Formats: sequence, structure tokens, C-alpha cells
Amino acid sequence: MTVTGRRLTKQQLLDFRLRHQLPEAFEHTAENHYLPLARRLPELRPDSGPLRLGINGAQGTGKSTLADFLRVASAGLFDWNTAVLSIDDFYYTKAERTVLAKDIHPLLMTRGVPGTHDIALLQKCLDTLRRLGPGEDMPLPRFDKAIDDRTSPAQWPVVSGPIDLIILEGWCVGSVSQAEAELVEPVNALERNEDSGGAWRCYANNQLDTRYRSIFEQLDVLIFLKAPSVDAI
Repeated sequence: MTVTGRRLTKQQLLDFRLRHQLPEAFEHTAENHYLPLARRLPELRPDSGPLRLGINGAQGTGKSTLADFLRVASAGLFDWNTAVLSIDDFYYTKAERTVLAKDIHPLLMTRGVPGTHDIALLQKCLDTLRRLGPGEDMPLPRFDKAIDDRTSPAQWPVVSGPIDLIILEGWCVGSVSQAEAELVEPVNALERNEDSGGAWRCYANNQLDTRYRSIFEQLDVLIFLKAPSVDAI
């Protein structure tokens, strides 16, 4: 698929900036970084099926903003249909994390680390999105952090096929596991006081090396947003 000569208009960029409540300086970022990336998407797409793109970065680096920009830009430039998934929307339910906390380690009640996401549900969504045909719809899971639980399926947004671009964004997307020797000594007070035996961190690390890796290896492209400093986040 070749890149078209189409462009996003100034009004489209302004509408995007205002909708996301971004500063005026964002338009410079979009013109110099986001749009060049968006224009490369067709050459990154595999010969068959949608392009599967991951976005990784620390909290506040703009993962969800970039994901939505690529959705808007790919539609405007190539008439692509995009499904955006956040790994945060695949946390286990509160009831499921209660079981994990009881059976494995109490810290697994708190969502966040690898091992607290429903990877089976994420894989099912990715498989379905790849096969979604014309006229076929699919609801995308949503998690409400305010209630610390998954929302009702009746509230999930719906995408229609076929899908040209699947974006998976999240702080640990594409991350790799650590060597076992690196897990022996706790790195902070939480690990020292709440996980002195290392069960929690070893469980999370194993999940990252197995179930999560099987997801991340399916990505065609991984984008890493590197913040220059904490002040920039």
C-alpha cells in the first residue's frame, strides 16, 4: 500500500489539540514527529492483515494521545479503520484479583504489574480484530479505575470491521523479563517490606517472560516514548 498525497488540515490538527486539551506547542510536535510517523504506517504494514503497533512509555508520556493521533491521522491519510487497545483495560476484575491475592501473593490485589492483566481476553480480542470482516462489529473491553473494576460489556465501545490498524498501548507493552539474579535483592521499601521472599516479583517476572511475551511478539512495530526527564512528564 503506498502513501497518498493527502494531508491533515490545520483545522483537523486544531480540533485534535482542543479535544485533548493540549498546549499550542503540540502542533509543532505533531508536524515534526507524529505526522512523519503516521505517514510511514503503510510501509510498516504486513502483506496480509492489519498492522499491529505497540506503544510503550512511562506514565504521562503521551501514549494514549499518540494512539488517538495515529487513529485520526491514518483515517485522514489512508482511510484506515483503527482499533485502539490500552493494556489498562485488560486488568483482571476485582474478584479475580482477590483470588490471585489469596492464592499467590497479597500484592496482586493491586492492579499494575504483569500478572494482573487478563492476557487470555487480550489475545481473544487481538485474534478477533484480525479476522473482523465488513459489517462485523466487536466491543472493546473497558476498565474503570474509579471503581477498580471492569465495566459492564454494555458500556464497551464498538468497532466495525475490517480493521487496518491495531494499536496496543501501555507502560509495559514490549517489556522483557529480568534475569533471576536481578530479583534476589529488593529494589525499594515495598519489595523489602511486603515481598521479602520475592514471590510477588518472581511471579510478575515469570508472567512477563511467558504469557505477556507471547502477546508482544505478535506486534509488527513497537514505539517507545522516552521522556527527557521527570519534569517533562
